[in-house]
Amino acid sequence: MAVNELSLIIPAHNEEKRILHTLEVYTKFFGELVNKLEIIVVCNNSSDKTAEIVNEFSKRDKNVRLVDIPYKIGKGGAILEGFKYVNYDYCGFIDADDAFELEDLRKMIEALNESDVAIASKWKDKKFFDVNEPFSRKILSRGWNQLIKWMLYLEFTDTQAGAKFFKRKAIDSIDRNFLCNGFEFDVELLWKFKKAKMKIIEVSARTRHMPNSSFKVGYIADMFGKLVTLYRLSKNLK
Repeated sequence: MAVNELSLIIPAHNEEKRILHTLEVYTKFFGELVNKLEIIVVCNNSSDKTAEIVNEFSKRDKNVRLVDIPYKIGKGGAILEGFKYVNYDYCGFIDADDAFELEDLRKMIEALNESDVAIASKWKDKKFFDVNEPFSRKILSRGWNQLIKWMLYLEFTDTQAGAKFFKRKAIDSIDRNFLCNGFEFDVELLWKFKKAKMKIIEVSARTRHMPNSSFKVGYIADMFGKLVTLYRLSKNLK
């Protein structure tokens, strides 16, 4: 069965310089790809004009909806908030910076015809120097990936790439009580999908390195702490 409807969540924190371009690109691209589209922008604790820009855009495009959360709930929290507004049987989330090649996003959507979950991977079938990221970011990425494999037995090449699509039944199969609400949210989400025996496919996705990422090195300690808590929980459930 072809994917003909999509609910897309975009978590956004202080994205006033990029969100307009992203909405223009994604409303056109996904609008041509599916018959029914809704884009839910969850503006989280933004101190700039992100919410105003999205609100103005939504007035001329009925497929776009703004959910404005004025306090900090993190990337994961913003995605979970977005889930509350999903109306269609296929959904997903993607970063606000328009970093992915559109053709690879198309492949991810098509992968849902044979899977429950399709996740982007910057590392699938790639060598270290093939990935378009700063050297230090790649070192952190590979170290984090090894921790995930060792602690939670998630055998994916990339848990953190900011594009994931799934059938709504996959979301309905898991509980919405998450320990992780920041950048480590993706790990817990995949762990829950695996526990629910959802079929997950990794799709190689080319990206452009985007400056001014909202990720900061200072987040690593908190991410690791949440990972340890998740690891302990996984052991207790065995």
